Amino acid sequence: MDITYLNNFRFDEDSSRIIGYKQADLDLIRETIKRSDVVVLKSVFSKNTILNLRKNVFQYFLNNPSSNPPINDNTLNYWRRDDDPPKAAVKRVNQFYSSFYWNDDFFGEKALLQSMSRLKHLIAGLPEEFTFDGNTQGYITYPTITHFPLGGGYLNKHKDPENIQFCVIIASMSTRGDDYKSGGVFVEQDGVRIDIDGVLDSGDVYLINPSMVHGVSPIDSDVEGLQWDKQSGRWTLFPSLIEVKTTQGIKVKGLEDMGQA
Repeated sequence: MDITYLNNFRFDEDSSRIIGYKQADLDLIRETIKRSDVVVLKSVFSKNTILNLRKNVFQYFLNNPSSNPPINDNTLNYWRRDDDPPKAAVKRVNQFYSSFYWNDDFFGEKALLQSMSRLKHLIAGLPEEFTFDGNTQGYITYPTITHFPLGGGYLNKHKDPENIQFCVIIASMSTRGDDYKSGGVFVEQDGVRIDIDGVLDSGDVYLINPSMVHGVSPIDSDVEGLQWDKQSGRWTLFPSLIEVKTTQGIKVKGLEDMGQA
């Protein structure tokens, strides 16, 4: 497995889009994803923007009750804590804030998330604002800002459905070595685990093929107890494109939990 690095993708605040690339770059990303290699877009977002957003979301965790509302086109923004929930399609220990595109945002996160969705849709050959207004052809965008806490936050290794999304796009909001010491995102090929977190800084964006085996190995598992009340840990910005029926507990073809990361 190879990692392809691109350095000319930048978030533009005026247009709320990621700019600076050429059509050839999109073609290269498509070919890289098709052969199940990884793409890393360096410094898409400024570190200050990312770290300020992270700080504000963490304060939201501290100052508001966790909830788990049913998901539809009227769902308000909320945050939730998952500590190995029994009904989760993929087992996890993390907490996340969901900021849906049909709502006003709280911390300026919508522009960043939508810029990633637009880029992903262009790569996938979808309309640029696909699902921005809600349920579209049985799909919604489920945008999250996720915190994997020190003391063992993780996401089981798994495969995601390929469906129409073509690729998964995620922005890193933390840096291993600064925000935590061990663990992080990885992919597996032929039983060999390849670390991705070691090449990521806050503000970088990475893209993978959904069908690749991937997960998040436990974050600083040597720390005693889950540190939910500390901002340190692993953070991501993730505009996930999902089938609506998954929010109703219906498992979709291609989604497979493959066990402890």
